[in-house]
Amino acid sequence: MSARATTDHSGVRHGRLGRRPAVGVLVLAVLIGATGLVVWLNRDAGDPYSTARLSQDVRVRCAQTGREWTITRGLMEMELRAIPGRLDPGEGLASPYADGARVAFPVDRADWAETIARINLEKAELSGASTGTAGSGGVRSGVDKPDR
Repeated sequence: MSARATTDHSGVRHGRLGRRPAVGVLVLAVLIGATGLVVWLNRDAGDPYSTARLSQDVRVRCAQTGREWTITRGLMEMELRAIPGRLDPGEGLASPYADGARVAFPVDRADWAETIARINLEKAELSGASTGTAGSGGVRSGVDKPDR
């Protein structure tokens, strides 16, 4: 077989794929499969609760001493959720270099603001849900007793 393209009576050029449609179908199947794999692997890229995101290291800086360290995002968010009430973005994490004062902030302050806003929203939804007034369906504690 020659590697040259040929032209049929209608003027359409046919190369190797024109004479071997199975090769074209195989190439198409591989491209579709690769696209599907990329989409599957990135399906939770925007999910703030994905294992990949919660495993990320976050660089934190103490505002009093200027010392820096890293903490995983999951541990940072767990510490934030343990703080009772609404979070103030002006108060940071407890700093081991400032006697536990909450003066440590991630270096990426935009990410800090987004994280605080998301956790405050979650806390508001949970507090509304526990009272049965707002949030995810008005979940109430206790057992409903049937009317008799």
